[in-house]
Amino acid sequence: MRRAVATTLMLALDVSVSALSCGQCSVIQEAIQRTIMHNISAFERKAHAGTQTTATIQIGQLIWHVCESEPWRAQRHSSDLQSACRDFVKQHVDHATRLWKEKSVEEYKDPALALSMKRSVCTSGEVDACEPDQLPDGYRPLGPDECDVCEALATDLYAMVSRSADRPTKASTDPYFRLVVKMSEACDDLPMRHSIRKQDRVNVLETCQDLWEEYEGTLTKLALKREESFARGICSTSIDLCDDPLDPIPKDEL
Repeated sequence: MRRAVATTLMLALDVSVSALSCGQCSVIQEAIQRTIMHNISAFERKAHAGTQTTATIQIGQLIWHVCESEPWRAQRHSSDLQSACRDFVKQHVDHATRLWKEKSVEEYKDPALALSMKRSVCTSGEVDACEPDQLPDGYRPLGPDECDVCEALATDLYAMVSRSADRPTKASTDPYFRLVVKMSEACDDLPMRHSIRKQDRVNVLETCQDLWEEYEGTLTKLALKREESFARGICSTSIDLCDDPLDPIPKDEL
């Protein structure tokens, strides 16, 4: 009887933690970097000009509290993603800490680190959330071609609105404006999500920003029309920069 009860309890515990998707794991790595950077910036603001200050950042503590951090809250993620973050921390804080710690301030400040850590953390045997081919291929980096940048931006924006707790049904509402503000930051975050050669980064980001400024009205329609078919056709049909629509966006990558 005791063995039966114990088995029942173990089964209940096993199903209490949902499998982590590749997209969820990726977002969590971005949040870890944002949280580390938030703390580095706070230390830098406190330092007096012309002086040297040594500070220790407890990476493990930041990862442990990442789901309650200010950068995480600012993203206004969905309840599913909130739960995934808490599950990730409970199961993998030690493993993630080993991979994230002992980097230079310059490395932590580089947004491309998030992409590198997705490859390290999310594909690791312990986390097992992503297959390598689900993450951007370093052998096919994103260049400044307008079609390529538009497709990267459309993919990121669709993922963002899909994960957001804000689900506006009309413009001129607080949820709409909050979501559009986050969407306007997508170009800055491209290195977190796409392989870009260092020598091309400035040109890629400038191309992205030019596209946002020129087609903001079309791109922000995703805040209200959160449909994959619309996202896939933005760059080909709505904006006419690409010949063909985007390939289907796997749900596991959202």
